[in-house]
Amino acid sequence: MSMYVKCTTCELNYVPNGTGLCKICDPRKNAKFLAAAREESAMEIARQERKEKNEKQRHSMHDFYAYRYDSPAKR
Repeated sequence: MSMYVKCTTCELNYVPNGTGLCKICDPRKNAKFLAAAREESAMEIARQERKEKNEKQRHSMHDFYAYRYDSPAKR
């Protein structure tokens, strides 16, 4: 008898005889991959929010100084 058999769900990956499901199809094994992907996407969203906040603040300060130093009353 062979040592490896095809996964019973996807029939693409080979698994040791008797385990049944590969690490992609087994939800217990796949959970850590999904959690890592969710964490990575949450970090990307937080990074994008910080970038937008910094960009708004930069524009705000630029407008403030442009108005302050370029106002007609100062000339």
